[in-house]
Amino acid sequence: MLKPRYILQFTLVLSLLSVVLLYPWPGVERGYARVFRAAGNVLFHRFWFWGDGRVHFVDVRQSEFALRSEIEALTPGTLSKSFRAPEPADKQGTLLIVRNVSKPEAGFGLLLTSSRLVGYWPTVWLLALVLAKPMSWSRKGWALLWGMLLVHAFIAFRLSLLIAGKALFMAEKKYAVWEMGSFGLKLINGLEEVLVQNPTSSFMVPTFIWFVVAFSWDEWAQLRGAGRMRVEDAS
Repeated sequence: MLKPRYILQFTLVLSLLSVVLLYPWPGVERGYARVFRAAGNVLFHRFWFWGDGRVHFVDVRQSEFALRSEIEALTPGTLSKSFRAPEPADKQGTLLIVRNVSKPEAGFGLLLTSSRLVGYWPTVWLLALVLAKPMSWSRKGWALLWGMLLVHAFIAFRLSLLIAGKALFMAEKKYAVWEMGSFGLKLINGLEEVLVQNPTSSFMVPTFIWFVVAFSWDEWAQLRGAGRMRVEDAS
């Protein structure tokens, strides 16, 4: 059975870490956003099995001239003089420039996203959960290693849903790399709404990952035993 002291210690440490890590410190947020865009440019230079699909991550809050110059360098001759960058919402600081290199005449697409919602929140929430759990530092290290691999796979999946469902798999987009049927597109967009647009998934999925990487078989047995006791007490 889980000891009350164990639960109290975990709750207090997690609360403190959550306040410190989830607070939007300006310097930390800007630094993470730069890392997020750099990693995105490497990972999505080619869109998985559809190599003609290319995605470039840029800072949407830079000057209009700098943003326009960056887009023109990627898609020469396709930008009209009346072009204006999309207006980002409060947390949206990253602009995705989506194109098909085999169809340069087809133009490009623009998608806004939030490095905080998509990447930062799930990463630091998993970090807080692992650090808060009472266990040896060697176990914390292994849990962080496997946890970070899994949480970043989740982040890549979230971005893939956004890019595919809102741009590269849409038949009406001239630059599409694959014309997906309506059912498949509805499925992707449904998943995107749940796993990307819904902020709770930034915490629920890392919590599930934490259970996988940070708990031993004995601890799972204790959790199951505590659950059975609660059911028996209720009955």
